[in-house]
Amino acid sequence: MAEDEHVPVYLRTHQLQGALLRFDTASEIDALRRQLAPSGTGRAAKTLVKEGPIRVTLVALRQGAALDEHHAAGPVTIHVLQGIFRLSTSAGDTEVRAGELIALDAEVPHTARAVHDCALLVTVAMAR
Repeated sequence: MAEDEHVPVYLRTHQLQGALLRFDTASEIDALRRQLAPSGTGRAAKTLVKEGPIRVTLVALRQGAALDEHHAAGPVTIHVLQGIFRLSTSAGDTEVRAGELIALDAEVPHTARAVHDCALLVTVAMAR
């Protein structure tokens, strides 16, 4: 068995770091939406950038799909590219719509649920 057989194909073929990376987010979202059909969780994600402390991940959620409580070691931004999702923190719930961006401090526990099918661009600055 080859050493990288357990690594998803896109991680073997996709450049995650470099002096310049460029993405067609509409095409990337379409590809993720195709992955949603067979997904029992109603969610699909693809890491676009993994450079030093920066992680940029595109996430697609089907209406009703939820992410259980979690937190990131570093600050997070969530840019809603399509749809609406509800973010819950100890400060309360907020609906975030296409075109809006929300920022969370490091270690803030939160949950999320797709109010409508949505696509999110999540950026995390990992703690060093």
